[in-house]
Amino acid sequence: MYIWSSAIGIYGDRPGTNACKESDQINGDTFLSKICIEWEKAQDNIPDTVRKVLVRTGIVLAEEGGALDQYRPLLNLRMAPYFGGGKPYSVMDNDR
Repeated sequence: MYIWSSAIGIYGDRPGTNACKESDQINGDTFLSKICIEWEKAQDNIPDTVRKVLVRTGIVLAEEGGALDQYRPLLNLRMAPYFGGGKPYSVMDNDR
């Protein structure tokens, strides 16, 4: 078995939509989605006789725990990345 990981960034920026599903269309318009597409193409040379498992993950941010705690020290230095408006896609869908 061959297991590798990619990112949900392969689906591109999708504000105002539901959470990503494996069946969603891949959007190659953003830098991250292009990187993910190339990363996943690099696995094409694995023989078909080998079971392949692809896990697409994203960063989890929360008030307590998650990746946000790791970025807190950078906030005072103004070096933390910008994560967006703070509403996950699934929440945004319920706000319509």
